[in-house]
Amino acid sequence: MTEAASALRRKVADGAIDPAVAGQSLDALLQAVADGVIRLVDDERIIAQALLLAISLQHKVPDCVYLALAEREGASIATADDRLTRLARRRGVTVHRVPHG
Repeated sequence: MTEAASALRRKVADGAIDPAVAGQSLDALLQAVADGVIRLVDDERIIAQALLLAISLQHKVPDCVYLALAEREGASIATADDRLTRLARRRGVTVHRVPHG
């Protein structure tokens, strides 16, 4: 949720979305968690695999946390990051692209 809130703040700072929309978006995410649509996982449960991926793929650990979790759960990821998209797709993970702007 911290990273989602940070991304929303960046969108507001860039003028891409209104602060009220950012608040509504975060509320929708929190509701999805409460409804069980989105499941949160403690980093500690996946960090060792994420580190191994980060080393082998020469990529950032935070992104590899998402990648490791998607692989473990058979889930997809949503990202605007082109490099993460390529890495995930090469590993057979479905990617939902998020617009940059």
